[in-house]
Amino acid sequence: MIDHRFFLEDKRSLRLLILGNKEASGDPNDPNFIRERVAQASGVAGAEVFFMNQEHGITILEANGSPSADIPTGDALFTTEPKKILVVKTADCMPIFFWAGRPALVGVIHSGWKGTLAGITEKTLALVQKRYGVDPELVHFYLGPYATGKHYEVGEDVASLFRKEVPNSLKELEEPGKFLLEQKTFLVHRIKSLGIQPFLETAGVCTMSPNSKFFSHRRGDTGRNLNCIWLE
Repeated sequence: MIDHRFFLEDKRSLRLLILGNKEASGDPNDPNFIRERVAQASGVAGAEVFFMNQEHGITILEANGSPSADIPTGDALFTTEPKKILVVKTADCMPIFFWAGRPALVGVIHSGWKGTLAGITEKTLALVQKRYGVDPELVHFYLGPYATGKHYEVGEDVASLFRKEVPNSLKELEEPGKFLLEQKTFLVHRIKSLGIQPFLETAGVCTMSPNSKFFSHRRGDTGRNLNCIWLE
């Protein structure tokens, strides 16, 4: 488990909670399991839990009011309301948390290689800027456990897409046509291309490492890490 609290400019706080293979062992496709496990781990009385049917796309959703009985489809969530717990499920993809203090706003993005290339992070920043006047230069980012460039192997089909823009996000392996991909390098490049020098912290955890305490699809896990963030 990873559990952090961060304070905003107006002295309000937010909490970031990541449940791994010990805390989130169960059926990740069962909405009741997700709600119960997140509510139990967060300990937030009266909290409402928001999550999505993720599709590696660029659909961005705002969490307000109460969660719908029908689970919406999307890959990014944000809110300005307290006690709305936003959740994305990952098992090698990047969970990208972000927040700002003026106004107080938190969000989380599910970014696999398809979403990273499609620019879901940049599109999310543009939306919160347009809707709430958030200054992208004052947004803080936190990258949770994901498959890092130490272990995340891709073929030429995927490598060629990243190489066009950020060649140093790839490391060539001895086996022809095989590469290690570091998506964080590509993500930082994309954010900087907006004229932003990002405040970006990372959990420093690779889901694919042998001693990882977080689920990895590449290792054959069927469970999913639950990446949660909310305004307190």
